[in-house]
Amino acid sequence: MFALSALQVAVNATSVSENASLRASAMLYFEQAERSVHEDLQSATHKNVEAVYLTSVLLSFVTLALLAGSTDLPRSDLDLWLRTSIIVQSARSRLLELCGTEILQTHDLPYGNTSLIEERQAYDKDRGRPFAHLLTFAAEHENMTTEDEDVYTALLGCLSVLFHAVNGRVDTPVRVCQRLAALPSTLPARLSTLVAAKTPRALVMLAHAIALMQLIEHEVTWLRGIANRQVRQIYDNIPLAWKERMSWPMMIVEGNIRTLTTGLEHGEPVVVAMLCAPDIAEGEYCGASLTARAR
Repeated sequence: MFALSALQVAVNATSVSENASLRASAMLYFEQAERSVHEDLQSATHKNVEAVYLTSVLLSFVTLALLAGSTDLPRSDLDLWLRTSIIVQSARSRLLELCGTEILQTHDLPYGNTSLIEERQAYDKDRGRPFAHLLTFAAEHENMTTEDEDVYTALLGCLSVLFHAVNGRVDTPVRVCQRLAALPSTLPARLSTLVAAKTPRALVMLAHAIALMQLIEHEVTWLRGIANRQVRQIYDNIPLAWKERMSWPMMIVEGNIRTLTTGLEHGEPVVVAMLCAPDIAEGEYCGASLTARAR
C-alpha cells in the first residue's frame, strides 16, 4: 500500500527528477512486497485472513486507479493491475481454506472468485456473443494453447455478462463497477502473462471490457479517465490487422456511443442505455442495440 501510494504521489510530483526518483523507489518497494506476499499469505490465520483478503481487494482498486494516470512505470500499469489481481486470488483461496464460504457470502464480493458460474453459463448459451469474433479472428495465425483458449473463453463469458447487464438495465452502475474492477481476479492467472507478452487477442478482448468503464464513469468517478487512456494505448500498440477489431471500444472513447445515464427502478439507480453493439455474425459494428441484433 505504501509503494502504491508513492506511485500516486509520483504522478503529481512537479519536479521531473523527484518524479523519476519516486517511481523508481516505489517500484522497487512494490516488487519486493510482491515477491514475498504469497509466502506471507500462508502464515495468515483465521483471525487475520479476512483483513488480508479485504486489503488485497483495496490493493486491486488502487492499481485500477493508476490506469487513468500518465505514469511511465518500468512495468506497464495495466500489468500491475493484473498481477495484483493474482494476489487477490491467493488471498481469497486462503480465506476459503481457513474460514469457509459463509464469510464470503457476508461480503458478497466478486474479487478473486474464479468459479464464474454465471459467466460460463452465458458463454455456453451464446458462445460469447456478441464478441465471439474476438476468439476466432486470425486464430489460424496464433499458436493458441488449450490454456490460452480457456482464458479467452472465460474472458468472453465475463464480457458477455457485463454487456448484457449494462444493455439490459440489470445492474446498478456501482455493481457494474465492482464486476469490472474484479474482472482480472476472476480469470486465470495466465491472462497476466498474455497481456505482458502483448498478445493482440488478449489486449483487444481486455480493451472491450475496459471500454465499458467509460459508459459509467460519470456515475462512478473512480473509473474516470481509465478507458480513454487504456483503450487508446492498446489501439496504438497492436498490429494493424487487429485495429479493425477495436472499432467498438474506440467508438466509445471517442464519444460516438452515448455515455450512460441513470434512471430509477424499484427505488435504486440502474444503468440505462441503448448501446451500439458489435454485429454478431461478422464482427463488424452497427448502430443497433443488442436487443435488436441478438438472435
